[in-house]
Formats: sequence, C-alpha cells, structure tokens
Amino acid sequence: MRLGSRMRPHVPSLLLLILAAGGSVGSAIPEGSKASHYVKVDVKGGAIDAKGNQALTVSLDISPKIYLYANVVAHDLANLRLKIDVLQEDKLLEADFKYPSGTVKGPEDLRYETYQGKVVIKGTVRRGKLPIVVRVHMLGNLLVSV
Repeated sequence: MRLGSRMRPHVPSLLLLILAAGGSVGSAIPEGSKASHYVKVDVKGGAIDAKGNQALTVSLDISPKIYLYANVVAHDLANLRLKIDVLQEDKLLEADFKYPSGTVKGPEDLRYETYQGKVVIKGTVRRGKLPIVVRVHMLGNLLVSV
C-alpha cells in the first residue's frame, strides 16, 4: 500500500540529544546535511526538582514538503510513529510525554495522524544528576512527501 506520493530516505530514524541538568540542546541535525532541510529538533529541560523530576520540551520544525507520522497511528503503522525515549547511562528512564493531536489522514480502514510544521511535545522524566540522552524516533528511515 502506498501512503505518500514519494518516499525519501534522507532523515535518520533516530536522533540522539544529550541534555545536562537544566540544559538545552539546539538542532540535533547538523546544518548542511540533507536531513537539516526537512526536520529540526530542539530540546529544552527545566530545573530538576527535589524528587528528581525534570520537565522536557521537544520542539520539531518539519518542512512543509514532508510529514511525520504522529504518535497516534493505526496498528499497522506503529513502527513508523514518532516516539521519544529518555536514557541515562544506557538505561531507559520512565518518561511521560503528551503528544499533540495531528492531522488525520488515510482511508477509513487505516486512519493515522501526521505532523507538519511546528510541533511541541512536552513531557516529564525522573532522572539523576548525570546527563540524559533524548532519543527521537521518526518514521523508520523514511520521510513521506506530500
């Protein structure tokens, strides 16, 4: 089944961003790379509270030429959905992200949501004092043209 008019294998499926306590990270994709023309990622972390909780904000700036599958998709597309993980010393941390609704697309038997333009995803993670790594999973290795 064909979901988009063209597929482009130019954006990594996984972006890693290292975030120290209370820090922020700029674009996760190096300027000048092909991927930087399609998706820019910015992560900001708030102060860590006494219980070790930290608010995180992941901002995506997605080119109008493509879309990303949102976090809410049909079961058949689950491996392509946008997902954020947080790790510390290679251990997956418990994180709670609130994914916004996207634009509903697809035939009635295969509905899915997509993100285009600017998308902000907020969450909370319980962490220690060591730096954390924020992983952003996008579309396997595909971007879908519109």
